[in-house]
Amino acid sequence: MQKKKYIPRVSDVLGLALLLATVLLFLFSGITNLFGMSTWEIFVKFLLGLPVFFAPLFFVVLAYRYLHMSIPVLPKSLGYNESAMLTVSSLGFIVLIQVLYGSLFPSTTPVVGIAETDSVFGFLLLFFTSVVIPAILEELFFRGVILRTLTVYRALLAILISSVVYALMHFSLEAFPLVFFCGFLIGSVYYATGSLVAAVGVNLSAKAVWFLSETVGVYASGQYPLFMRVLVASCVLLLAFGLPFLRKTVRTILADEDDASVLPSSQFWGVPIVLFLIVSVLIQLLGGAL
Repeated sequence: MQKKKYIPRVSDVLGLALLLATVLLFLFSGITNLFGMSTWEIFVKFLLGLPVFFAPLFFVVLAYRYLHMSIPVLPKSLGYNESAMLTVSSLGFIVLIQVLYGSLFPSTTPVVGIAETDSVFGFLLLFFTSVVIPAILEELFFRGVILRTLTVYRALLAILISSVVYALMHFSLEAFPLVFFCGFLIGSVYYATGSLVAAVGVNLSAKAVWFLSETVGVYASGQYPLFMRVLVASCVLLLAFGLPFLRKTVRTILADEDDASVLPSSQFWGVPIVLFLIVSVLIQLLGGAL
């Protein structure tokens, strides 16, 4: 009864948090476009980006404490070995799709701005601020808070909505299908394994692959075609490892279809959620126009 009483408020809390995160991220993107890629500028951008994730996160935590609620606990249906295989297989699938999608839409290929003139410290700082920290913060917010909270409705709905939110907050119409797919796959891994570490591992590894790809392109451009062929072959191999666990993963996600305690999706919609969607779509359109 308590869950049904507070669930509209939870939806409103998430909507307000997403609205806050969207506005902050949009402002952050506009401000950081004025910066270059020197070491100190990278560090300043990193510091400016922290409130984008932590402010909405703290807002959700404080709101939950005020409402005397706790985030739902995810079921863990896969064992350690199965979770590991699903994680590496998902990594292969994501990178493979990114390669194929990037061949059709080159502007969607991740670029962090590596240069031959970078110092060792600048190179490591760039890796830390463009790969490690974003992967951790993204999974903590989009999967650890948004997806996990939305499982009070249905697991599949939670994965879908969190993936749409993840894609919208990348502010790119061209990349929207790709980011949505990546979010859906990482969300499925998170729900099936019940481990945020697995989700962070997939996200961080995928970012690291493209960081390595750009590094090869800058420092060993002649070997770049060979690197990409090896990368694609490796992704196909990793993908094959996870196929045996696909059916079990799907069953885990759909297991709550007949669960009477799951709340109807109609209770999810509220004014803050609608406002977030409207603002996000407007930003996509304005971004494309600018």
